[in-house]
Amino acid sequence: MKVRTGSNIDYAFLQLFARSGRVEPALERPDNYHPPLFLSMIVDDRIDKYPGSSDLQSVTPNDFYQSPDSELFSQSFEAVARAESDQPLLPSYSPHRRSNESTLEQGGASLEKRFTWGLSEKESSPKHGSKLDAEAAFQDDGRLQISFGHRLSKRLPSNYAEPVNEIGLDEVGFRDAPPMNVNIMIVGSRGDVQPYLALGQRLQNYGHTVRISTHETFRKLVKDSGLRFFNIGGDPHELMSYMVRNPGLIPGFESVLKGDIGKKQVMVAEMLERCCLSCYEVDEESPNEGGFVADAIISNPPTFAHIHCAEALGIPLLLSFTMPWCATAAFPHPLVNVKQSGSHEPNAVNYYSYTLVDMLTWQGLGHAINKFRTKKLGLPYLSTASAVTMIQRSAIPWTYCISPALIPKPQDWLTHIDVVGFYFLDLANNYVPPTDLFDFLASGEPPIYVGFGSIVLNDPQEMTRAILAGISQAGVRAIVSPGWGGLDETMVKSAGPHVFALGNAPHDWLFQHVSAVCHHGGAGTTAIGLKCGKPTIIVPFFGDQVWPTSV
Repeated sequence: MKVRTGSNIDYAFLQLFARSGRVEPALERPDNYHPPLFLSMIVDDRIDKYPGSSDLQSVTPNDFYQSPDSELFSQSFEAVARAESDQPLLPSYSPHRRSNESTLEQGGASLEKRFTWGLSEKESSPKHGSKLDAEAAFQDDGRLQISFGHRLSKRLPSNYAEPVNEIGLDEVGFRDAPPMNVNIMIVGSRGDVQPYLALGQRLQNYGHTVRISTHETFRKLVKDSGLRFFNIGGDPHELMSYMVRNPGLIPGFESVLKGDIGKKQVMVAEMLERCCLSCYEVDEESPNEGGFVADAIISNPPTFAHIHCAEALGIPLLLSFTMPWCATAAFPHPLVNVKQSGSHEPNAVNYYSYTLVDMLTWQGLGHAINKFRTKKLGLPYLSTASAVTMIQRSAIPWTYCISPALIPKPQDWLTHIDVVGFYFLDLANNYVPPTDLFDFLASGEPPIYVGFGSIVLNDPQEMTRAILAGISQAGVRAIVSPGWGGLDETMVKSAGPHVFALGNAPHDWLFQHVSAVCHHGGAGTTAIGLKCGKPTIIVPFFGDQVWPTSV
């Protein structure tokens, strides 16, 4: 197989192999070395599964050749072939790019193709690495910071996100559908699952049979809502812990060494498999529910199996989420921060940030998804270009359960993309508070609520101390929810009579009795707090929780 290498990527690529004991670097660390801008080379334990993996030899890079008519003067990238081939592995978006080859012999191994690239200006006397025209870097909160320079902005098409002036044709009679079996597939925390219980109940009231396919942790919550359940595997606590340790799209080096990536890929493969089974199998724990064959799928994006199951079964698909996931010029992707340098067209950067995230996501999961498509579903293999545009090209309808008062529908979204408002599950009417909670609320001024939901904290004791110190300094009463994050419940209970350690209580009931809410910025908690008209203090930890501050 062939491997192409370029300056900084050479060093990162070889160092990662050297750390794993699989290759001895054959080049010096560049004087101007910095981590690759767009994508760090990630090597996981999948390489051990291929024959000849112990035969890796050192790589010696050659000089790059740049055709004189190319606008892109400095472009370094790394690619690993999927199979043995002497054919060039060049990005399709770089028609003028050529390079000499460095060879990595690996005894017939077959690895996934990966790219890393950077773009820079062409100068009269060009020097590699000077005055980048586009850059990207990961921040501490896990979001991707990107910036386009003025020269690259001028080369971008101007009609990428024109306003839409059209209306749908089904404004009436939309409830006249025949009874269907609707499979709602959700991956995530309780805040991701709960809105779709409300949707499922509404669909059930319209005469449909609804199955919620999600993690085993939420079986009781789903069954108590009167809906069918199917276990798709995966541990949301473990997923959240992984996200806290690796808040961005690219895992940290410590996670690579600990084997977290391999564990996550095993979990993803299990969820892909069981999402498929959820469309036609009987739930093992509920055999008396009878058979279920899905007529339609509703899914949030992180299941990843949605469009592939719908394609294999020939049934309609509706995608839905609690944050924007469709490309728009109005604001960047929730996992991207646009660096305001003043030299670029912000709308263009916003729009293309969605494709960038899709590409990075596919680099990490494309191997598992293609294996799922070809081995389980009998579907064709997808290239990166096909995979990242598949949903958009297929015009899959989207429904965002976000209030348009907070995030109005962008003008460049077509009519198959809707912003319909929050989905609220009514839990307050049937809730009876425990005596100690009722007595605490009645004993003084309304307290503030402090809780971080499903966030798994790196140092629960230190966070608990900081929370209690802030409560004392503010001189207020407080209800503190330990949640999944593991706030030290013993410390909370011993803080004094002005602090109450909360067990399980529905937010739609609790927030009616507090003076303010302090939380991590999860979509569900934010929605309930605003619905109850309470002042909200957001303490974001990673990813999309930071995004609303930039909109």
